Amino acid sequence: MDIGNKIKNQEISCIYKIFVLSLHQQTKNDTVMKFNVFEYAAKEERLFEANVEQTGYKRITTFYSDLSIAEWYDEKSVEDTYRNICKVWINDYKYFTEFVMCLNIKSWEHDARGNAMLSRLYSDLYYHARDLFYTIYNGNDKKDKEARDYFFNTTD
Repeated sequence: MDIGNKIKNQEISCIYKIFVLSLHQQTKNDTVMKFNVFEYAAKEERLFEANVEQTGYKRITTFYSDLSIAEWYDEKSVEDTYRNICKVWINDYKYFTEFVMCLNIKSWEHDARGNAMLSRLYSDLYYHARDLFYTIYNGNDKKDKEARDYFFNTTD
């Protein structure tokens, strides 16, 4: 690679990093937006996988990209996605555990990006989902104990 291409690639990388950090500070109509919703969701999915890969966890759902697609539109879409996932997946403790993880990571992700509104929303949803998990799986039967063990081992 010649020095000109190397400098150009570094500039592109720098521009990309700046763009990603400011992504949520732009409006949808702004000409700076380069991602479409699917590209954004794919980028977010890679971010999730990179975060959980460090722990050895292997993703089993598309919840992170589902939430990313919803947040692309607005907070109401995130809330709708949250309600739909809770309604459909609360009885699958492995899927719901991953959902709780996604909410937590999303909260920290948006906090790091300086997007207080989405960070707060995801934080509130995380605590609600976590408490919902504790409420649903609070029994002494084998299934509830197995669910709690899985949840605590996966999220700690």
